[in-house]
Amino acid sequence: IDRGHLSIAYTEVTGAAPDRFAMKFARIPVGVQPLPAAQSPQTDRLAANVTTIAAANGYPAAFAGDNNTGTAWVASLSPVRANNVAWIQLEFPSLVQIDRLRWQAALNPYPSSGPSTYVVQVSLDGQSWFTTSSRSGSKPVLEGNETVGQIARFVRLTTSQISDGTGWALGMSEFWAEGSPAEP
Repeated sequence: IDRGHLSIAYTEVTGAAPDRFAMKFARIPVGVQPLPAAQSPQTDRLAANVTTIAAANGYPAAFAGDNNTGTAWVASLSPVRANNVAWIQLEFPSLVQIDRLRWQAALNPYPSSGPSTYVVQVSLDGQSWFTTSSRSGSKPVLEGNETVGQIARFVRLTTSQISDGTGWALGMSEFWAEGSPAEP
């Protein structure tokens, strides 16, 4: 295609002998318009209040949602097996379309780490929960990126194992959801 013209080459046999042919070209005017860029739905980090099952002294839940990877929330500073059961949740001011739940696990201070076995749940009221995804593993997920695809007012990550399950505590440098306002 050259400046709104399409050049086409074709072969035409001009004689009876198979070795005699001529190449012909034709320039055909065409309307050429660029293809529109693929449009993805707009998803943003959703404003939310962070609440948790517990928080170690100096590592409050709010640090998981402050958009600062230099701070962290940690559930406990004691390395005990009871740390495996923990939760962290986001509460939105109103209903939102939650596309993804994301996190960056905190690896400091000891014993903080990421979840290895967990469920992601959503709720309209903070009382009744619906599971959107789950994972069972032996290695911690340090950079979480779970598809949610639901309209809700709450989203929660509940763990049953942190790291290898030997006493690590759930810790998050950042914990957030991406999505958009819910359609009325």
